[in-house]
Amino acid sequence: MLAGVPAFAVMAIVEIDGAGPAARDARDRTLDEVGRFFAEAPPLPDSRLSAELIGAIVGGIYSTIRRYVAAGRTADLPGLLPLLSYFMMVPFVGREAAEAELHAETGTARTIAPCAPLDRRSTER
Repeated sequence: MLAGVPAFAVMAIVEIDGAGPAARDARDRTLDEVGRFFAEAPPLPDSRLSAELIGAIVGGIYSTIRRYVAAGRTADLPGLLPLLSYFMMVPFVGREAAEAELHAETGTARTIAPCAPLDRRSTER
């Protein structure tokens, strides 16, 4: 969506910082809600760190997207999905499993939306 509507991406991702405290709070609540996509992630050895790790992953993804949008590179956002998916999976399943998931079956990178079911027929590109 952000790649398809660059003006919205700039407003929602970059300019929101200047829209005041209510807008920033709404953005922060939205980012906190993204943590629900990790509900079925494999447990970590120290469960106390799970929430912090999830916050760091969400923040890292948001920061990367923001950098691209601020630089006028919204058209490049879809190309980030394999990298960001890998980044999101690694802490929970390890490097090898995350890489295998991205290169499953066809040997080429796949696009995996964090909220999409892992039906391989619908996620391969």
